[in-house]
Amino acid sequence: MAYSAYLSIIGTGSILPLILSHGSLGIITLALGALFVTNRWSWKSKRYMRIELVLWLAVFLGGIYLYLVINNAI
Repeated sequence: MAYSAYLSIIGTGSILPLILSHGSLGIITLALGALFVTNRWSWKSKRYMRIELVLWLAVFLGGIYLYLVINNAI
C-alpha cells in the first residue's frame, strides 16, 4: 500500500495532505500501540485503549480512502 502512495508522490511531484496526515497519524498510532503492549504502568486503562482503537480505525479507514483516491476509484 505504501508503494502506491510513493508512486503517487513521484508521479505528481508533491505530497498530498491526505498522505501526510495518514502517515503522521499512523506513526502516532503505532507508537502508542507499542507503548501499550510493552508497558505495565497504572495508566493502562480502557479509556486509553479506546482512544487507541479510535486512532487505529481512523488510520485504517483513512488508508482505504487514500487507496481509492490514488487509484481513481472515487
